[in-house]
Amino acid sequence: MPGSDECPTRSWSVRYPRIISGKLNLYFTFDHPGSILISLYNQLGQKVMNWPLDLKPEIPLDLSRLPQGIYFLKIEGSDQVVVRKVVLVR
Repeated sequence: MPGSDECPTRSWSVRYPRIISGKLNLYFTFDHPGSILISLYNQLGQKVMNWPLDLKPEIPLDLSRLPQGIYFLKIEGSDQVVVRKVVLVR
């Protein structure tokens, strides 16, 4: 996927576009089902959104209410944590 960031990890991996305009789809590959916690932080390190979810192949997130800027997406599973930058543009 052009403009995406592949995040290889132990039991799951995630792909997503780094630059978005409001809707963010996360695409997961995983060895076994489980639960994850997805958190979004602004540049000041403040948590602005939080989603506890069951792991699925595709997870849509709506960020359209947030102002444009740089955010950090933190994905926590039972055995790993991944943090990646996301740029929200209008």
